[in-house]
Amino acid sequence: MADRQPTRKKRILQLLLLLFVFLGVCTYLSGQIYYALLPQVQTANSGSGSIASFVTLEGYAHYPNGELVSAPGTLQVEKVYAFRGNAVSEKKELASFTGESIRRAIYDQQNQVEQLKNQRAQYGKSTLDYELVQEQLTKAQEQLDQLLQLQENDGVLYAPAAGQLGEVFIQEGAHLEQGAPIARICQTDTVQVVWTTKDVRQSVTQLRATVLCQRENKSPAQESVVLNLSGSEYQPQENTMKYWAQIQYEDTPYLLYEGEPVSVTMTSNGGDYDFVFARSAVHFTDDANGYVFLLKSRKKLFGTEYYVVKESVTVLNQNEESVALEAHLQDPVVISSTQALEDQMVVKTGEFQ
Repeated sequence: MADRQPTRKKRILQLLLLLFVFLGVCTYLSGQIYYALLPQVQTANSGSGSIASFVTLEGYAHYPNGELVSAPGTLQVEKVYAFRGNAVSEKKELASFTGESIRRAIYDQQNQVEQLKNQRAQYGKSTLDYELVQEQLTKAQEQLDQLLQLQENDGVLYAPAAGQLGEVFIQEGAHLEQGAPIARICQTDTVQVVWTTKDVRQSVTQLRATVLCQRENKSPAQESVVLNLSGSEYQPQENTMKYWAQIQYEDTPYLLYEGEPVSVTMTSNGGDYDFVFARSAVHFTDDANGYVFLLKSRKKLFGTEYYVVKESVTVLNQNEESVALEAHLQDPVVISSTQALEDQMVVKTGEFQ
């Protein structure tokens, strides 16, 4: 009987020990499961920086260097040989005109030259009237010479210079008044993009343009190019700012039509701020307000516990990547999390896997 008593106590102690081990294992496993289910967050501390703003606007291609070809007299178009976008060499046929309209134009121009000569003879050479008539006479004589050359060329008008036809203003059978535009020949060594914006205070720091064009019988061509800002001009009547920039091709130049639409992305410096965070940190309630979650810690029995606190903030500026906040935030700010957060929610920290 005495020998059984110690044996019984020993078994009870063994059972209690096993129970404590089991409870310890259960507590550890439940803690691990609880920790595994906690939202994981990544944070960032406040820092100063600048906010660059991005805006996409519609512009158009423009060749600043070119020559406008005009009708030297009242003419009728017989045939058009070149069209918008065509590359032309010097002496390339542009159009032809009917012989009858050329003969009538020469006759009218000769009469005008004669009348101006008679009018000039009425004034002394040193007078202002004489100089004005002389200027008109010089232009009239140039137009007469062009008409005579056109007649000599059997009615064919040739390009005065090489380039690209930015615009052709005529069609077959059309009647042109003297001075009417026929075509604009653009020099392709310099191509600009022109656009306007209503924000007249923007300070441009970077420019890119996306060109997307559809040609007949060809698939669309798209190219992103860098723009070098050439100048700007305030337009008071529209209260807009007009910009023009030269295209800097990275690869083979892509020939654009004069006036062809071009999408321009402007990057401007929106200012420097003391508290700049990733845009993902802010939960917006409207364009200028929102809230963030601050990461805080507290001591617990088995270590440190982390939790989040909801904090309202005012947004001073923003773009697609960053936000500038008015609030002075001392604690780390949550910039991403694996779950939706709530005020006072317990979380864990660390890099996402």
